[in-house]
Amino acid sequence: MIIDVETYYNPGFALAGLKGIALLRQQLDEAGIDRAMLFPEPKPLATDNEGAYQVVQADSRFIGVASVNPHLGAEGCDLLRRSLTEWGFRGLKLMPVHYAFRSVSTLADPLIKIAGEFNVPVTIHSGNFFCHPLEIAQMARRFPDVMFIMDHMGYRYYVQEAILAAEQNPNLFLATTAVFEPHFIAMALDKVGVERVVFGSNAPMVIPRLQLEVIRALKLSADEEAAIFCGNAMRLYGLN
Repeated sequence: MIIDVETYYNPGFALAGLKGIALLRQQLDEAGIDRAMLFPEPKPLATDNEGAYQVVQADSRFIGVASVNPHLGAEGCDLLRRSLTEWGFRGLKLMPVHYAFRSVSTLADPLIKIAGEFNVPVTIHSGNFFCHPLEIAQMARRFPDVMFIMDHMGYRYYVQEAILAAEQNPNLFLATTAVFEPHFIAMALDKVGVERVVFGSNAPMVIPRLQLEVIRALKLSADEEAAIFCGNAMRLYGLN
């Protein structure tokens, strides 16, 4: 089984004659991906969590993850609770770039506390001023009982810092999303172990089949590939 920990509900994105969820389904079929965490495309004012829920409800391949702007305050907290209870979503996605907040700040702490209450992981974008991996390390340190997934593992210029952050925080996992140089993934495996690296593609913007090939190029053992492609995600998201 293969689980993709980062795909997007992006109705307007088109490629090769396909668009939106039809494109995403085609990409997942091509790659042989069985399950996929589905994030709504983040927008500063009106991220369509409900639209993502409609997709999840109609297609059991997808598992919803809420994306919430922490600037919404109590309204955002209510949205997250609704997503986790009524809609059955399994996580929280934070996008410091799109939502204009620094990951080193405490702005998103109320949302992270809710994620901790429901025992679901928090996925966070990484790789620039708003979400430098060492700032994400501080976030993970403040919430040692919450599991964090660092998208892109600092790619491309902060991979070493991302690995250092994960070394310092056992609750921080590294996702392979949009990391196209195999040696970076090999570095992560060497430093933090196969148990804390998870496969994700960033589809439909990144083609999942290509992201899988980056990992397969490392010629890992069957057990190591199984952990990265499936086992670690199952533990994080509490999947059967």
